[in-house]
Formats: sequence, C-alpha cells, structure tokens
Amino acid sequence: MTVKIQIENLSVFYGPIQSLKTVSLDVKEFEILGVIGPANSGKTSLLRTLNRLNDENPLFRREGRILLDGSDIYEKIDTPALRKKIGMVFALPTPLPLSIFDNAAYGPRLHGIRERGELEAIVERSLKAAFLWEEVKDRLHTHAMK
Repeated sequence: MTVKIQIENLSVFYGPIQSLKTVSLDVKEFEILGVIGPANSGKTSLLRTLNRLNDENPLFRREGRILLDGSDIYEKIDTPALRKKIGMVFALPTPLPLSIFDNAAYGPRLHGIRERGELEAIVERSLKAAFLWEEVKDRLHTHAMK
C-alpha cells in the first residue's frame, strides 16, 4: 500500500509550550488512524495540525512537515480541500471559530451549496436533528466559542 500521509519530525508549540516533539508517522492509503493516549499527550494537537485547525491560533507554531499525497499541506494544498480529504471525529464538540450558523453550514458550503435559503433549511434541519435548535435558534449568527 502507498503512503497517504507522511508526518516528518513534527513539533507543535503554543507560545513557549511544546505540545508535540519530533513526531514521525506514515499513514497508508485506506488505513484508519485512531489516536489514543493520556491527557495532555498531544493527541488533539496532532489532529488539529493535520486538519489545519490551528491556523487561526496566533500562538501556534510548528516545525517539520506533513505531506498528503506527497504535497506539503502547509504549502501546496487549499485548506477547504484538505479538510474534505482528512476527516476527523472528536470526543467533544470542536466548533470552528465561526458563528453557529456558519459552523453548521460549513460542510454544505464545502460541497458547493451557496443558496442562502437552502443553507438555512439545512442548518435548521441539522440542529433540530441534534436537538440543539431550541437552544441556539436565537443566536445563530453569534460567535460559537463565546
């Protein structure tokens, strides 16, 4: 099997705190990667770095390379395209740094849905299915992480 993701000497820092130290790992095509370990061992830092969810964090710094199909994900790959290819599931909800509406509409937008009415219907249906609609319907356009 061919290597799909290559992590080469990856170190992750948040300000002066080092979260990962020189991690190297190959993930083969069609392989499912599960990351387990004790609290504060860098699991989430690794996953957030693979999916570039740390891009908006001003304290984030990385050393080393991550290649997807041979291309450096921090140089030659569009972030939305990367996130379509590298899916993740977190034990706790991890909203993007957007409004509740924009977080819920993120996936449909990635797949080309742009019409406002269609997005509104998808967001409402999704939030109702997750039993969140009544709690958040009045603050859909406020920042999710506040």
